[in-house]
Amino acid sequence: MQTSKGMVTGFVAGIVVAGGAVLLLRDDVTPRPDESAQVAELGAKIERLEHSVSQLSLQAAGSSRGVAADGGTSSAATAPATDAKKEQTRLAEQQRVVASAEARVEQAIQTGQWTLEQARDLDRLTVDLPAEERGRIHARIAAAINNDQIKPELP
Repeated sequence: MQTSKGMVTGFVAGIVVAGGAVLLLRDDVTPRPDESAQVAELGAKIERLEHSVSQLSLQAAGSSRGVAADGGTSSAATAPATDAKKEQTRLAEQQRVVASAEARVEQAIQTGQWTLEQARDLDRLTVDLPAEERGRIHARIAAAINNDQIKPELP
């Protein structure tokens, strides 16, 4: 069950990254009127996928706890398994947050606008990510602004 959860999480993250790469490689930068609706629809799909992955993670965590409780193993033997489970859950949540942040960046690039509220939301979302991931995500926004793909809204 653990392997399949990791595979699902990796698959979703891969789709988001691949979609971002395809969009970055497109020739036309200006969004068409019908793209706004598509971006909104894509955002909703990503949110549903994130919710599904979170639900799968919770179900997997619940089923593995039930197996450990029924197994009758000593607490010394379950401690490393519990630590590994916590680490796996933390990594799954981190992947979910990265995918969500990437989706928000992609949505900003598609709409061509970056507001102060969007920047604050991205900061709140990525606050617990490792510095390398945060830097990579924020560098995408900065590059898009510098390449005139995004117009920042100044207060």
